Amino acid sequence: MCIIKSLAKSIVVVVASASLPLLASAEPITVELGSSGPGYSSPAIAEIDGNLNNGKEIVVTSANGIVSVVLGDGTVLWEKALPTNSCTSLSGNNRAHSSPAVGALLGGTNQYVVVGYGGIAGTACGGGVVAFNGPDGTEVWRFDLKQFAKRRRLFAISHSVFSSPTLFDIDQDGTLEVVFGSLDRNIYMLSASGRLKGFYHAADTVFSSAAVADTNGDASPEIIIGTDISKNTVINPPTPNGGYLYALKSSLFKRGAEIGFRKAGSAVWRAEFNQVVQSPPVVAELISANSGKEVVVATGCYFPENTTNKSGRDVKVFSLATGTLLRTLQVPACTGAEPAVADVDGDGINDVVIPVQGLSVYGGDGTSRVIAWNPDSNTTLWTTVPLVNDHNSSTVGLFGGLVIADLDKNGSREVVVANGSGMTILAGATGEHLSCEAASCDDGRSSFTGFNGLKNAVAVADLTGDGTLELVVAGSLNRVGTLKIYTELATLITSSAGNNPNYTPWPMFRGGPLHTGVQVE
Repeated sequence: MCIIKSLAKSIVVVVASASLPLLASAEPITVELGSSGPGYSSPAIAEIDGNLNNGKEIVVTSANGIVSVVLGDGTVLWEKALPTNSCTSLSGNNRAHSSPAVGALLGGTNQYVVVGYGGIAGTACGGGVVAFNGPDGTEVWRFDLKQFAKRRRLFAISHSVFSSPTLFDIDQDGTLEVVFGSLDRNIYMLSASGRLKGFYHAADTVFSSAAVADTNGDASPEIIIGTDISKNTVINPPTPNGGYLYALKSSLFKRGAEIGFRKAGSAVWRAEFNQVVQSPPVVAELISANSGKEVVVATGCYFPENTTNKSGRDVKVFSLATGTLLRTLQVPACTGAEPAVADVDGDGINDVVIPVQGLSVYGGDGTSRVIAWNPDSNTTLWTTVPLVNDHNSSTVGLFGGLVIADLDKNGSREVVVANGSGMTILAGATGEHLSCEAASCDDGRSSFTGFNGLKNAVAVADLTGDGTLELVVAGSLNRVGTLKIYTELATLITSSAGNNPNYTPWPMFRGGPLHTGVQVE
């Protein structure tokens, strides 16, 4: 167990005024951050600073290891460096990839920003999770995995946290636990104060983020998370090349316990894959004939090694209660993307929408796609090649995601996906482009551009409480972290009317700022 006091330096703190109204405009509010831009890390939107008069705030982590909190009017509230920010053993944009979560860790109203850090490389720079005080960015605690491994004499090739923290009151004591996976091959649970409650040894790297849900109705929720596994014929039974999806018993994570790989009774169920599971699983009601909810997850990209003919290429739906495989959708390539869940066509039944990357090195054909699928009827609703400036980025859906919301508040649903130099907005019912897909459009459709190499998820929220939604995109432009806030969305897109003008079923990565990975309607 440990609480390691903050040694990270403060980059800058800008204190906002008590009330800063957002100025509606057809042009986005553009903010230059004191960072290089987020890379794979997706922004979260929540009440962070404790000032209800100025609306919600935006938090984003840069790839070079800086956390930024921005008010809805574009004012930078604070920016702080993560421990890897100054580590020269990692390249400048390989120091943090985890998406920040936000929640009231200790109960009450005070909010905290919790984020993982570390690059995809060796042990030199370490990795872990940091909690910052929401109003001022003070580091509250740090769980340093490199130091933890040294104390517990644990072997690891990397200590980095690619996984995004999940915040959930697992033991129902009024405070939030923190759950995350690490490239050190473990899945951790920390207390609200950053103390170790326990960890499960997964025997291989963990890129996936966790969902937390009660699988069996016993009021003790399980940790639903994907992992990698490599072939090992020495152990009994041997492991294959592939991955697992677990429903781990949270009740075993206590008193600093180390839960061994395949420990009897450690999981309610475990599903085996022939491919790594780097996609974050999502829990929702998806198949009416199955009792209870389901879990949807995609197959990632690794096996077989040294070939572009990758295994998997699937999106799978399992019973939350039993882990029984219920549906499989074959997709063009493997993907580490998060599936988003929503009723996109207005028929009252949840659909799954997922971006699928097109990189040839990961088994793609060079073209990324967005696919909408109804698991209940096992029907593909549409498949769209998302375009910005006549270009399709091959990295759409590599480790990212998308959002679904009624942006223009007319009752229909829109799908928004980051796509290289900008965003693509699609009609949820048909997959048609609502944003301009060409260099220019003579039909009045707007372009959402101004970035270099976007590959994370965007975020949607009512930042000011006025009943309209804002669209937030965080990326980089000319190596400078850049955040854009789009307002007056009803003037920027034109969509068909629908029957639910307040539908925001998947507004950000992991479904909300707590990152529980569970659809809540």
